[in-house]
Amino acid sequence: MTSWKIFRNSGVLAIAWLGAGCATLFATRVQADEEVIFYPTFARKIEGGTTVTIHGNVNEPEKGSFIQDRTLSFMRPEYVKTPEEKSIYERRARPFLVDNQRWKKIQISIAGKTLEMESSLANGHFYTDITENSETFVPANHRLTFQAVLPGGDGRNFPGEILFIRPTGPIIVSDIDDTIKLSDVRNRDELMRNTFARPFRATPGMPAFYRQLSEVAAGFYYVSASPWQLYPELQAFNRAENYPAGAFCMKYFRLKDSDFFNLFQKPFDYKLATIEPIIKSNPGRSFILIGDSGEKDPEAYAELAKRFPEQVASIWIRLAYGDEAARFEGLQKNLRPGVLQTFNLPLEIRDPLRLPVLRAAESR
Repeated sequence: MTSWKIFRNSGVLAIAWLGAGCATLFATRVQADEEVIFYPTFARKIEGGTTVTIHGNVNEPEKGSFIQDRTLSFMRPEYVKTPEEKSIYERRARPFLVDNQRWKKIQISIAGKTLEMESSLANGHFYTDITENSETFVPANHRLTFQAVLPGGDGRNFPGEILFIRPTGPIIVSDIDDTIKLSDVRNRDELMRNTFARPFRATPGMPAFYRQLSEVAAGFYYVSASPWQLYPELQAFNRAENYPAGAFCMKYFRLKDSDFFNLFQKPFDYKLATIEPIIKSNPGRSFILIGDSGEKDPEAYAELAKRFPEQVASIWIRLAYGDEAARFEGLQKNLRPGVLQTFNLPLEIRDPLRLPVLRAAESR
């Protein structure tokens, strides 16, 4: 190795060590004007125990900030006119202006233990892998709750939830926009209105259908190209419509750094990069991929079915923008018969797995 390479590699190691040291040295606890959001995540059974990645975010909302209020007013689109639209816009746009907190140390109380999380990153997100024996993590109804441990005198409650994959049944991976929520992604103006100015609307028939699926499914993943800033609103929508609880996978986005470009990642690439690790982390389990024809769900799901033919059992695509027969005929050629199905309403789905819940639906 040349002296330059030695110097360069030593420098890289030194910078990495310094960065880790600074994160530890300057890490602070959550302050009274900061908030913690925990995102639901799935635990995985391993030999002798259970492992899970706790994922959350620390930010300073700056409620009542004159500058933030003026910025929201300045950025408000012209289509936001009624009092209801203004209220929705401010609620959904405000998280994009919060001050994300880096180098924050969060403690959680879970199953009678207090555990410390890794320091938050520049975008406020933090991740910590936890592995415990099976006796420690005992879920109730396939869930285990926890909460942030705050400094003395801070009575706020920031709860979190760990979900557990059931031992039987397929794992459902679902898109959100134009699959379970009407968004009109092909019409940019309507998409923006539906995202920032209107109440979220459920896709006809889908809430009841997903509740039926939850009777036999092992778990749900909701994969969205929306940024994490919209998670609280999407989670509230899911709960209001009684969609099954599940883990969310969303995009990282900040105006001030390279995360900004994540929002424009090609839908095909994003879906592949997000869903493939989910399938790999659940070997031997079957999957049903549910999406719509608005963007690249059909193509991405078909590619995943080719990569994991033993695991991707079904692909169900909602025809959000008409039939597009030629598009789906081309995809069908490279897949097993019956894997890919299209539908307008979920009652049209013919399930090759013969799930009991769908058989019951057909008999009614």
